[in-house]
Amino acid sequence: MNYNLPPPVTIKIRDKIKYTPRIDFNQEYWTCGEHAHICAHWLNSEYDPVYLICITTKTFSHMVCYIKDVGTFDANTNKFFSNFIYGRDIISKPSYEKAPPFIEEWPVFKPDYGYQYYDYKIEDIEYINVSKLSQCHV
Repeated sequence: MNYNLPPPVTIKIRDKIKYTPRIDFNQEYWTCGEHAHICAHWLNSEYDPVYLICITTKTFSHMVCYIKDVGTFDANTNKFFSNFIYGRDIISKPSYEKAPPFIEEWPVFKPDYGYQYYDYKIEDIEYINVSKLSQCHV
């Protein structure tokens, strides 16, 4: 089969978003969304449904995977938080540091960014987005 792809679309995001200086135009921090989606599809082979939770504050946006009654999986830092709901619960820095990795060999995590995505107050959250990934049975 021969596939024809549409031409790329150019969007001047800087012109559209003038009110929020926290957007990282170098895309250094955007990888958490990609990692969370990869993680969600992988987890979905064993768990159904898997939730993607993204919170936005004045200083950051971050996305993780959540499975009800299991916990939160952060694919960007390779951390698993048992019975923790990102954006609803608070975790201390010592608890964050003690959290185990959820996979032994995870080549994409960025430990340097770590706790900054968990050092928030509930009232500082401007936006929460929750997406549900569920298996499709045909």
